[in-house]
Amino acid sequence: MAEGPSRGALREEAADLFARPFPVAVDGRIAGVAWDAAARALTVSLSDAGEGAHRLSAPARTWPDGVVARCDGAEVEVKPASIPGRVDVPCAGSTLVLGPA
Repeated sequence: MAEGPSRGALREEAADLFARPFPVAVDGRIAGVAWDAAARALTVSLSDAGEGAHRLSAPARTWPDGVVARCDGAEVEVKPASIPGRVDVPCAGSTLVLGPA
C-alpha cells in the first residue's frame, strides 16, 4: 500500500492559535466571551444561568497541567467531559472563568 503525502512538521504558532478554549454548551445564555492570552484565562459572561453544568473546551495544548474554574469569584469543581479536551463546570452565577491549574 502506498503512503500518502506527508503533512510536514507541526507549525507550533498555528497550533497555539487554534487551540483556544471556548464555550461549547451553556445552561443559560452567553452575554460575552473574552480570552486573555497572557493569563491563559477564558471568561464567559452569562445571563439567565441555570443550575446545570456548562461544557467548555479546555485544550491540553493551552492548559497542559489542567484547569481551575471560578464562578463569580468562587472556585468550583471541574469535571472532565466524555469528550477529551472538554470539561463540565457548574455555575449559576454571571461570570465563569477557566484558567490554568
